[in-house]
Amino acid sequence: MSASQYGYFGFGFSLIQVLAIVATGGLHLIVFRWFPETRSSHGAEDAQAVLRQGLLIVIVFSILTATVTSVALMEIYEGRRINHAIGLSATVFLFSITEYLSSALRAQGRIGVALAPRDIFWRGGLMVIFMAMSFFGLNMQVAPIFWIMSSTLLAVAAYQVFVLMQEKASSTAPKRNFAALVSQVWPIWLSGLITSTARNRDVIILGVFIEPAALAGYFLATRVANALSLATAAANSVSANVISEAYYESQHGRLQSSISNITSITFA
Repeated sequence: MSASQYGYFGFGFSLIQVLAIVATGGLHLIVFRWFPETRSSHGAEDAQAVLRQGLLIVIVFSILTATVTSVALMEIYEGRRINHAIGLSATVFLFSITEYLSSALRAQGRIGVALAPRDIFWRGGLMVIFMAMSFFGLNMQVAPIFWIMSSTLLAVAAYQVFVLMQEKASSTAPKRNFAALVSQVWPIWLSGLITSTARNRDVIILGVFIEPAALAGYFLATRVANALSLATAAANSVSANVISEAYYESQHGRLQSSISNITSITFA
């Protein structure tokens, strides 16, 4: 891609990831509470009905978010880049649905089916596709890339919906008080929006105040920084329980060793 096209892609891809979290309404996080809670109090079939009800709500929210996004982008671009706007909105719709499906399957304990289709095969497959295009010298515009992303993500969503529907569910989910439901969901949705979009908000803010075409260098720098932070994130995930145990069991030597190793990995 040219630098200006890559800037538009960086702004659009960041927008997709933020709007996908918005469109889930927090259900991709609250499902980790509702599923085991419903299963223990009402049984496995009612718990499955809760997952399906959540999926239906997320689909509705995603359609609304994608529609508003498409209309807003067409207004911003003054009737230009229509293909770009619709392709981006389609990707928002499918990204939010797969975000929820991933959480729903993880809540069931099906980690491989939850993570592998999108986070390994879809992301890895896109890398192979675009590297092949680059190898053969094909120049790409932003709109076709969003259409490739959304069409391949549709296959991931279809597969995960099929897997989710294999489990037997009751015809109706247990009723919840609407006010209590909102009071449970909105703080989780807000905290999830703050933490999950941290890597993309700055790109969007800059894209609002300056031309997205000028974002290429900054977006590339943030991608490299995020890649370099993966070792730290992995070290923190693995060592969190080790540090906690060492602290509460007063194993100060083990605690110091763990923190020293994490610091060394981060520094390297």
